[in-house]
Amino acid sequence: MTKVIGLLLAKDEADILPLMLEENKWLDGIVAIDHDSSDKTYEILKSNPLVLDLEKNDSPYNEKYFVEKMMWTAEKHKADWYVSLDADEIYDDGIRKIIANISKEFNTITVTLKYILGMDRANCYKVVENFPRIFRNLGIVELMNNTMGVIHRGKLPIPKEQRIHYHSGISCWHYQIRSREQGFYKYNRCLENDSELKYQPQGYEHLRELALCL
Repeated sequence: MTKVIGLLLAKDEADILPLMLEENKWLDGIVAIDHDSSDKTYEILKSNPLVLDLEKNDSPYNEKYFVEKMMWTAEKHKADWYVSLDADEIYDDGIRKIIANISKEFNTITVTLKYILGMDRANCYKVVENFPRIFRNLGIVELMNNTMGVIHRGKLPIPKEQRIHYHSGISCWHYQIRSREQGFYKYNRCLENDSELKYQPQGYEHLRELALCL
């Protein structure tokens, strides 16, 4: 049986996390790091049987450190595939069947990423086609040699020239800005974690502008 493990880095996502865990039960498990949440994120993750490994970490934000830590932890679960998870994303039905039946020639799977304003899927304001989010376990040594310390934003530990994508067409719904309060908090948190715009050079002003729409 094909084994699929999610990799999740979360902070202060208690409002959306129970829904994400419920809707993503197609996973065989999740390896998670809670980055020093001040809400109930850690407690929600700890109490959910889908979460196989959980660490609460208060280190300064370092995406490379967190990603490599999760991948080394996940290795013991012998997954066939890894999914880069976000606490505010939900995959449509059908993704599990695609992963289970995919040809061995493919090493990455793309989804259609749909950004939602609020909690109503009718308020989809941005669509990104063929977004790489799922990757085959090629062995920890090879993956770690190729990781840039990022498994989000389309960056996977498989070099672009070696990726063989399967374009699933499955939707991944991204509830990025759920309320004005949450949107402003996310905007300020991103600025704090990435004050030099290392991870997102275009900045985060769009988050503040979206929050103002709610």
